[in-house]
Formats: sequence, structure tokens, C-alpha cells
Amino acid sequence: MTFKPVNDRSTVVVVTNLARGGAQQIALAFARHLETTNNLIDVLLLDPTRQALNEAKPFRVRGILGTIGHKLLYPVCIFALALRLRRSKPAIVLSTLLVANVVTLLAARLAFGKRVLCVIRETTTIGARSRRGGVLGRLLCQLAKWVYPLADAVIAPSEGVAQDLVGNLGLPRGKVHVLLNPTIDEGFHGRSVEKAAYRFQHETAGPLYVACGRLGPEKGYDVLLRAFADVHHRVAGARLIIMGEGTLLAELQALASILGISAAVDFAGYVANPLPIIRQSNVFVLASRWEGLPNALIQALGCGTTPVATDCPSGPKEILEDGRYGYLVPVDDVPALSTAMVTAWQSPMPANVLKARSEDFSEQRVFAQYETLVGNLMRGRV
Repeated sequence: MTFKPVNDRSTVVVVTNLARGGAQQIALAFARHLETTNNLIDVLLLDPTRQALNEAKPFRVRGILGTIGHKLLYPVCIFALALRLRRSKPAIVLSTLLVANVVTLLAARLAFGKRVLCVIRETTTIGARSRRGGVLGRLLCQLAKWVYPLADAVIAPSEGVAQDLVGNLGLPRGKVHVLLNPTIDEGFHGRSVEKAAYRFQHETAGPLYVACGRLGPEKGYDVLLRAFADVHHRVAGARLIIMGEGTLLAELQALASILGISAAVDFAGYVANPLPIIRQSNVFVLASRWEGLPNALIQALGCGTTPVATDCPSGPKEILEDGRYGYLVPVDDVPALSTAMVTAWQSPMPANVLKARSEDFSEQRVFAQYETLVGNLMRGRV
């Protein structure tokens, strides 16, 4: 039987799960765009049991294995996804996150050979993941090195990730395309001026610092707390809100207690709309050890809040254009971070300048670039 796609832009989006995370949010942003252009067939999940993002509701979201999902079943997903793709006949398969990318590439080639375009998004630096991810991380990165060449195009959210893909996986530079994250959507500014659903437990006249992201080792919250302890000692009434969930919560709370700053630090947990809190803060801080292209940092720019970020691989330096739109400090450097946090409060950057920079990450611009990429792939020009 001859394979024939539903239409020349029909797309299936594959993602590992819809847990709270920047990569999942970006996958859903692409799905929203594809649905608007009538090109979305399905959003398929390796693990449908992990759904925390309400944005999934408008889409046709299905588990590849129905309602069940577990990491041990991911190899089975390869064959199940191949069958689904054979039935739905998409022209394009777009996947995000390393495991989903590997499963998708193997399934698509098993189902169609070279008759379907496979476009994958790598969200962060493979090199950092391999060095810090233990045995499993190194195994996954080796698997990516074998499988990623099967893709027709690999999207990187930053030039740093693109260079990492070329250097660590040996991908041809012409196959890797930098498309910034479509972080600023049409409703962004409206959400940023909503009433904040969260208030700091102890109101003071001092500066308010804010951080946002999963409580994992890559985010460097231990360094942030040590830097803030110094800030709190130097600046009367300084406060810090950390928004996010993760396995390190108890450890970070204990560290805050040891540092004597528990009363000045709020662990707010998951906040559905963090934008009003970011907007009302004096300084946004990103202390990450590695990133891809951190959405929270882009959101800070969109809110007009002066950012301080580590010059980690990769993303912050590109977003802030080497310090033009924020303060950059070395990774794991507590004194440099605390000094920059105080300086950012004393010498904030113009909000209108930061907001103008955030428009480079608008959905309109990024999706236009995506459509150009797909069009070139269809015509065989990439």
C-alpha cells in the first residue's frame, strides 16, 4: 500500500509527558499553532499518567499505550507509535525531549523509512547532561548519538545547544537549526498584570528577589541561597521568593535554616501564573549550572524585571546579549552572584528596554521561522 499523508503539513507532536516544565510548555505552544493552522493530528505522550499542564485540554492528547505509562514501557512505545503513525499518516512528526526524540525517530523510520519528515527539538546541552546525569545520563546521550542522525532536522533553542549537538553528537551543522523558544504569546502581558495569587509571608520595605524553576541540582538553588544570605546581611529587609517544585525542597529549606534566612525566604511551590510576582519583584535571579534556553529568564524580560543570571551553558548569555539586557556572573560563584544581586537592585535596567528584547521570543516570530524551515524541508532545500 502506498503511503500518503493526510496533507502536506499534517503533524503529530510527540512528548514524553505533560508534567510541569518549560519543554512541555513549548511543545504545547507548537501544538496550539499547528491546531490553529489545521495541521495538528495528535499530541502523543509516552507517559499519559503525568499530566499537570491545563493547556493540554484543547488538544487531542493521547497516550501512545493508551492510559498506561511507565519508563520501563518506553521501548514498547517505539512499536506502538510506529503503528499509530502508520494509521494517522502524518507528513511531519515533531518531538521534544531526549527520550521522546529517540522513540519517535526509531518509530517513524520503522513505520515509513524516509517517507515522513522527522523534526526533533533538543531542549538542553547533551554534554552537560552526560557529565552530570550518571550512568543513565551517559547511556541516553550515547543513544542520542546513534539515533539523532536519523532526523531530517534538529531544532536547538539556542546557539549554545546547537554547538553542543554538533560537538558532542557529531551532527552536521546544516541539520541543526536554531529556533528560539516561543515564550511570549498574545496573552503574556495580560497575565503579567493580573493580581498576584501569592503574597510574601513577611512584607518589608526591602528589595524583593524572585527565582522560578524546578528544584533540581541543575538550577543552582543552593548557590542562590548562599548568595542571598550575603545580600540579606548587606541589605535590610531583603526577601526571596522561590517558585517551583522538586526533590530538593527539604534540602534547600534545611540550608536556608542553617544560613539563618528562613524568615526571609519563601518556597512558594508551584504557582500557576508566576508573571505578576516576577513583575512586582525588583530582581529576577537565575543561578543555573546548565540550561537550554530558560523560559523564566525570558519571562522576566517580558515583565520588565531586571535579571541576574549565571553564564551557564547555554542560553542566558544569548538571551541577555552578553550583559546588555541583564547582569551575568560565573557559574557557582557565590560572591559574584550576591554582588550582582545588590547591583541589580541599586541600578535596575529600563523596563521598556527589557520588554522590547523579549519580543524576539514571541510566538509570531518563532512560528514564522518554523514554517519556513518546514517549507524548505518539504521542498528538499534543507
